[in-house]
Order: sequence, then structure tokens, then C-alpha cells
Amino acid sequence: MKVRAIALALVSCVLIGNSSVASAATKPVKVIAIKPLKIGTLSGATGDDISSALLTNAAVVLVGTAEGNGGGWITSPALGGTDGFITELDFSGTHLWDLRLGNSGDEIATDVAKDSLGSLWVVGAVNSLSAPSASPTPSTTPLNPDGVSVDPAPAANLGLTQLTVWKVSRAGQLLATYSLLAPAVINPQHIRFDGSANFMITGQIAAGASAKNFSVSLDASGSFGVIVQNKLVVAKPLATLIVPAGINNWRIFTSSSAIAGIPSWAPKKATLVAISYSKAGRVLAANSMTGKLRFALWARTPGLVLITEQSTGFGLTIVTPLAG
Repeated sequence: MKVRAIALALVSCVLIGNSSVASAATKPVKVIAIKPLKIGTLSGATGDDISSALLTNAAVVLVGTAEGNGGGWITSPALGGTDGFITELDFSGTHLWDLRLGNSGDEIATDVAKDSLGSLWVVGAVNSLSAPSASPTPSTTPLNPDGVSVDPAPAANLGLTQLTVWKVSRAGQLLATYSLLAPAVINPQHIRFDGSANFMITGQIAAGASAKNFSVSLDASGSFGVIVQNKLVVAKPLATLIVPAGINNWRIFTSSSAIAGIPSWAPKKATLVAISYSKAGRVLAANSMTGKLRFALWARTPGLVLITEQSTGFGLTIVTPLAG
């Protein structure tokens, strides 16, 4: 009789315990407002911009274009004109290192990829100049008896026609620069590493009064393939950005109305939100934040990393997998 009573008591405890777990699992998720870990500027100029972001094991890498002389997340002095840059921040937003890319002319840096050894490959474009015309060879019977020298015609500005890739070490040292003169102004937008030894660069290239898509390969030794041009296809911006996160995913969008699975959410104005969903589509966590989304990345450590555009600079926000 005592054994049966103990067994019933154990069953009762198990049922109560399971009931508590089920209750916790179905508890409605609330949207929790979070702030950036850090808001920073780049070089201090209004034309500064971030073009791409990448996660390493312990840091966030940002690339883009800077116009100022430094002072924020870019501390190295300006090279002249607009400069490409790469900068690295740790997961608290602390500046680790930065590097200007280019020369005394105008450059842009637009994307970054990491190879199997950890080196960072930044793609961009550099302003090109045509070679100045040489001074004419004086004739044996000069037409200007006063001997006035004739200056050569100045070099013509060809615009951003030099496709350029900078190879940078994990410590922020420039290892190599590879360039290819394009037939027209070029805007590389993506560089992808294939996992072995090659990269593919894609973007847009000027074609008369319009533009075309282009692609070109690059191997680890810095040799470019042939630029292939195709009909222009412009991707439409996504209303909802889906970021895979293991077996789950994050969905990031601007919300101005109710969200399914979050009955308490009733925003007074359009608000940026990040919602974590299970594989089955159940809401796991929800967070809101200020600013405009620029980039969203995920890794098991540190979690979801968001780069946002704020009124005073760029915000770095990190959301743990089940924050909220």
C-alpha cells in the first residue's frame, strides 16, 4: 500500500511538472525594446558609409567609404579624396584596428569576403586617369623661334574604372592589391569565396546611358578572369530579412501593426523589430530597436548582430539567441 502511494505521488509530481513546462512554453512572448551596445561614427564626415559587414570568431568587420580625416571607428589619416576602408570592432563595439584602402584619388570599398586562412578580401573601385599625352618632339625647324616649351595635356579622369581587390591580414595589414582596368565605370557589389581558392565578383558596369550586370572571377594569386556582362537585373528590396540561426531563424522588418503570435504588440509608429522563430514557426523571442537596419548577421557566438543607421552614427546591437 505504501509503495502504491509513493508511485501515485511520483506520477502526480511528473504531471504537475509537465504542466508547468507546457505553461511556460506557451506563455505569450512580449516585444522587449533594446538599445545598441555602442553608437559610433566612421571618419566624422557626412558622406561616410558602410557598404558591407562580416563576422569573424571574435569581431565584426565593416567595410565602406570614408571622406573625413578620422576620429571614430576609423582612426587612420585620410589618403586623399574618398577612401575605401576596413575596420574591426569586438563584440562590445570597441575599435580594434582600421585600414584605409586606396591612394590620393577617389576610391570606394563595397564588400568583403574571408578565405579559408582567415585573410580578408575587400572589393572596390579606384579612380583611373588616362596617361597624359607626351610633349611633341621638337622639329629641326622650330615653329616657335622664342623656344617656348609646350606643356603636355593633363591626364583625363576616367572615373571609377579600376576594379580593385585588397587582401588584408586578420591583424589589419595590407598584404596585396590586385587591379583590373574595366572598359567603363564599374560598381562591384559582392565578392564571394568558393571555399577552395577562387572568388567571384559581381555588380554593375556602365553601358552607355544605362548599366549592365557583370561578373568576373579572381584566384588566390590575384589573377582576374574576363569580365562577363549581362542584362541588368535589379533585385527588389526585401520587406522582411530572414537570417538563418541554426535550426531557427530571425526575421527582421519594420512593424507598424500587430504581429501574429505576439498579441500584446501594438506599436504607435513604425518600429524596427527582430523576431526569433522556431523551425515550426513558433515565436521564441522578440525585440524592438531604433534606427534603420543596414546589416544583420548571425553566429552561434555572439548571436544576432545588427548594424543600424542612427541619427548620430551607426549602431552595433547584439541579440542573444533567446533574448526576450
